Amino acid sequence: MKRQPLGTIVLAACLVLASATGGFAQEAAPAPDSGGTVLNLGMAGGYRLGEEDSYANGPVVRPSIGFDYSSEYFELFADLAVESSKKYGPAKANVPGGNFANLWFDMVRGGLRTHLGPFMLEAGRFPHYDVIDSPYSLFENSKGNSSLLLTLRYEGDFFFFQSRWLSLNYMGGMATPAWSTANGQATDGFPDRGANIRVYGFKLGDQMRFGFQDAAVYTGRNFDLEYFLNPIPAYFVQYAKTNLGRPWATGWNEKYNVGMFWDWTRPDGLSLNAQLMVADFNVKAIAPSTTSNPWKLAWTLGGRKETSIGSFGLYNAGATRYIYEPITMGSAKEMHVVAYGYTYYPDTRFDWSNQGNGDYQAIAIEDNAIGYKYGENNLAFQGDWMDRLFGLDLYAGLELRIAGSNSPANPWGNLASHPYGTKMLNESVLEKRILATFSVGKQIGDWRLSGTVTGGVALDALGLAAPAPSSDPDPLWTQPLWIYRPQEGVNKLILKLMFAATYSWKIR
Repeated sequence: MKRQPLGTIVLAACLVLASATGGFAQEAAPAPDSGGTVLNLGMAGGYRLGEEDSYANGPVVRPSIGFDYSSEYFELFADLAVESSKKYGPAKANVPGGNFANLWFDMVRGGLRTHLGPFMLEAGRFPHYDVIDSPYSLFENSKGNSSLLLTLRYEGDFFFFQSRWLSLNYMGGMATPAWSTANGQATDGFPDRGANIRVYGFKLGDQMRFGFQDAAVYTGRNFDLEYFLNPIPAYFVQYAKTNLGRPWATGWNEKYNVGMFWDWTRPDGLSLNAQLMVADFNVKAIAPSTTSNPWKLAWTLGGRKETSIGSFGLYNAGATRYIYEPITMGSAKEMHVVAYGYTYYPDTRFDWSNQGNGDYQAIAIEDNAIGYKYGENNLAFQGDWMDRLFGLDLYAGLELRIAGSNSPANPWGNLASHPYGTKMLNESVLEKRILATFSVGKQIGDWRLSGTVTGGVALDALGLAAPAPSSDPDPLWTQPLWIYRPQEGVNKLILKLMFAATYSWKIR
């Protein structure tokens, strides 16, 4: 039986503190000025075709219910949805058919947030976002994937600091071909994993911010108090904790990413931002005898301009190969302690039916990535426009993406060890994808109505497949970790049409 992690005790203590004192909100959510209790009822429906999470294709209905309570120092959130798509297996129920009307439950939000002066504490399940406002943010996925988390933030006039813990996997029961046995021994499925993301920021007046970010992923445990509370940069925390030959050593089951951010919001309506992430680099230029391991980095830059005919945005992002995946799996016996890719899950597939009958479905890159939503080895550009006309909130966007093989869980793709030199889009076949999106929304009293249509095409589309044969192939124990790679001649249409209506009833 697995021991209860220290994180469980700490989280419980923080929840008690949150309910007693109050805290602060995410970057984009300031403390409320007045209290209120709101009940939200929603219904969305539409059709999906050809998305990367292709297992969700077809018609979809998504009813939801939410409850928000806010006061000067305390907020409580509870949002639950059920969905009819086959993205995930239906909820089990003791009724004819054995499931809950072929619907699966989605816990969108469920937690507490408190405010006390310059401090904020947030605990529970929340969508979470990066420090910069970009569709291509690098440290936290711009989709706002929901995760069990704990956030502590301080924001002063000059300096701000945020420490966030993410629960990745805890007492996992999901067994896949890669996580069912190790050295012939049965495993418990996905190993315990956790992540910590921190922001050290500075303000130059009311317009410009810049700072430093780092992130750590660890396995074999779900929570690490040192990473959450110790403000020493995680690079040094990692090396102090993992080097053996010391009585406090925790082993080598941790990974570190570091980066910088900058944004500038000008009074003339122009806003700019940039972000860089580095996972590994070599010093061969100054130490020629060292190994020429690949540089692993990602970047994003972009901005918006407010004009009399709307707000225009332009963004670019890219990532080299290997940046978000683990760098080794050691051996079959050691896999569980080195599954430290920058992903929510240590695999690219899951058992959809949970029957062990080979019904394995893909985990979409965007759903798996903690950071940059498209993961590694791609280049993306987006231009968009938004405005409010005739009482309608309008948006239009166009995106182009070029992508190569993407290996969120398998170290070095189908290789056993790192190649020499930095790699990016260096394959003979690459996916070329173009997407256009248009949405419209309108507020009518307590009702919010909206509609979105996204259409496009993917040429030589990415598809999930077993590692390809190689002169330096994967070890046998990582062969079941499948890889996304471009499929020559496989082209697909992409269509998503969704309509939604939400009623918000302010009870008091």
